[in-house]
Amino acid sequence: MSFKLVPLARLMKKTAFILYFLILAVYNSFSQDITQNITGSVLDNVSNEPLPNANIILKYSSPPLGTVSNENGQFILKDISVGTISLRISYLGYQSLDLDNLTLKPGKEMVITARLEEMAFSGEEIVITAKTDKSKTRNTMTSVSS
Repeated sequence: MSFKLVPLARLMKKTAFILYFLILAVYNSFSQDITQNITGSVLDNVSNEPLPNANIILKYSSPPLGTVSNENGQFILKDISVGTISLRISYLGYQSLDLDNLTLKPGKEMVITARLEEMAFSGEEIVITAKTDKSKTRNTMTSVSS
């Protein structure tokens, strides 16, 4: 049996080439951001009626991320990075709901049922009165004939 000796420089180039692609493959597999979805519904606290077009916002995100509930009050936030998150759910005429320090885990979609309380708006009474000058005509194009 006879063995050929491979020149050392050629062997080092081949090893460096294989090592480079191996490191690149491992780096790419770890650099991918693990994400998960958040689904749920927004309901009235008293009547349990769905609240369509409610705003669901992921707080402290850059760029800002959010969605709007559908006609059945249901929503989905897709591809949110796993970890600790905070949400704000709001609807016109209702008290906003802040959900802080929620833990979004990989492998399990987060499901939220938000019940919002109605908020009454109160303000000062406004009285509108109209004043007209009865001595003048309303339409300047008219004339009186006798």
